[in-house]
Amino acid sequence: MFNCLFPFKAVDREKDPITYKIYSGDVNGNFALQQNSGHLVLDKPLDRESLDHYVLVITASDGRPDGTSTVIVNMVVTDVNDNDPVFNSSLPVNLTVTEEQDNAFIGQVMVRRFSAYFHKINPEAKTQLHL
Repeated sequence: MFNCLFPFKAVDREKDPITYKIYSGDVNGNFALQQNSGHLVLDKPLDRESLDHYVLVITASDGRPDGTSTVIVNMVVTDVNDNDPVFNSSLPVNLTVTEEQDNAFIGQVMVRRFSAYFHKINPEAKTQLHL
């Protein structure tokens, strides 16, 4: 059993059998196009952090030299929260704090770019930071 991403369907007026093929754009071999049915399926999982979009060129052919049609498919890979946050390795790891001081300033954490970055990727995402 497979999960069909999209069922491509071409029509040939002469009723010749149609063969479907991924002509280009599947740079990592993530997709399979079933030759006779035109069903586009995933062969391997997609990873948005590696590649966030694909532009596939799909062909449908009736076997004759002039009997080929193409379609361009733009596919955007959406993100799932599959990576934990990582601290910048250049952050200081040793801090000096004078004892018995209330509200002493020991440093700051900038989260503006962090949350803006994840909001751009997924506007529905909620970002929380606890110290």
